[in-house]
Amino acid sequence: GVPATVSGRVVGQDVAGATVRLELPLDLPPLDGVVAPEPGEAPPQVSSGAVVRSVPVGGDGTFDLTQVPSPAVYDLVTSRPGAATQVQRIDVAAGEVRT
Repeated sequence: GVPATVSGRVVGQDVAGATVRLELPLDLPPLDGVVAPEPGEAPPQVSSGAVVRSVPVGGDGTFDLTQVPSPAVYDLVTSRPGAATQVQRIDVAAGEVRT
């Protein structure tokens, strides 16, 4: 496939220290039935799939994930110590520039 780009902005009162991870979901191929979730993990809200990319969130809340293997379905996971983790499933087309 052709590498894709996923970028965006995390919105909240305090985004300092937040991280955005792009993960292959555990409930879809190629990991479905091959990789078990971490013990005690609360599916489906929090994923612990294979991390493809991870970037810190900028001071203005922006993030940019480049050279993303595509096409593929990913979980976009936003986390920060002391805050709830947010997961958004995205389907990235080959070479897509997703914002």
